[in-house]
This record gives sequence, C-alpha cells and structure tokens, in this order.
Amino acid sequence: MKPLSIAVASAKGYLCTMFEAEDRLTVHFLAEDYDVDIDHELDSIRFHRSRVNLLTKIEPIGIDGTLRLSAPTAPTVYTPFNRERATVTQKGGEYTVTLPPKCAYVILHFQKDPLS
Repeated sequence: MKPLSIAVASAKGYLCTMFEAEDRLTVHFLAEDYDVDIDHELDSIRFHRSRVNLLTKIEPIGIDGTLRLSAPTAPTVYTPFNRERATVTQKGGEYTVTLPPKCAYVILHFQKDPLS
C-alpha cells in the first residue's frame, strides 16, 4: 500500500478514519467521549426500569476544538451537526482547522491534483 498524502498531527479527543477515492481523500473525525443526560421526569414516572431512555443532552467532551494536519492542499470542511462553520488556516504545509463549539463530527475533503 502506498502511504496517504495526509498526516494528522493533532486531533485531541477525536477518532479518525480516512478514505481515498480517485479524485479526493476524505477524512472523518468523530468525538470519542460524550456527556449524556436523560429525561429525569420521564424516568421517574415509569412503572419499571427500562434500558431505553430519552436523551436530552449529548455533548462531546475531551476535545480542544482544533485539528492540525499536514496536507498538500487545503481541506473543504463539513460540520453536519453544527450551524457554525469551521475556519481553516495554513502555515507552511500544515493546516489548522478551528471547529465550532461542541463539534462532535467533522468531515474533511482534500481534492487530489488531477495531474498526479
């Protein structure tokens, strides 16, 4: 296998997976840990304990809100569960992606050079 042209330098609290297609590389980041809470009022009126709960809060924890990657091109960033957009800055061959608050899932697309 040939090595990918993307290297993750920092992604605190995120699990990462990469997929290569003919025209691009796609990198997914999913938060590893969450703070979760249930509907306590609903839970208190039940006649029996259930393993099924109505979740009222699911927030990623242990993340610092930035991703750093070495890549030949800038990424297009998608944050499907957030309304706010991420920002991308470049310094040399390294890109820093600053994520919106409480960002649980991020998709980065890196277009390949058609001549390579």
